[in-house]
Amino acid sequence: MEVKRTLHFERNVKILLKRYRSIESDLEVLISVIQQYPGGKFPLSFRLQGYVGCYFVKVKKIRSNSFPNKGVNSGFRLIYCWEEKAEQIQLVELYHKKDKELEDSGLLKKFCNELI
Repeated sequence: MEVKRTLHFERNVKILLKRYRSIESDLEVLISVIQQYPGGKFPLSFRLQGYVGCYFVKVKKIRSNSFPNKGVNSGFRLIYCWEEKAEQIQLVELYHKKDKELEDSGLLKKFCNELI
């Protein structure tokens, strides 16, 4: 299964990389898990409802080497779009939960409209 990074996602990684040096290696591990369970795996991730034509998944329990001994609830959130027919995953948004509580619904709607 192919995994692509959107421009917005790359910007998010660049900003977070300044504070959290292990983010790239953490993402490698996370992507391998996502490829095994693209539709989400409760309680680690779940589907975001309300986006017609798009299958967005929010991963909320991400372990990171940047947060030793803090557990899985301490850090990042990842939003990706799973395109089952194309066998493709597009990484859309990555953020730290202390910077932002929820995903950017406007961004997701715009992304979904561009896909359809």
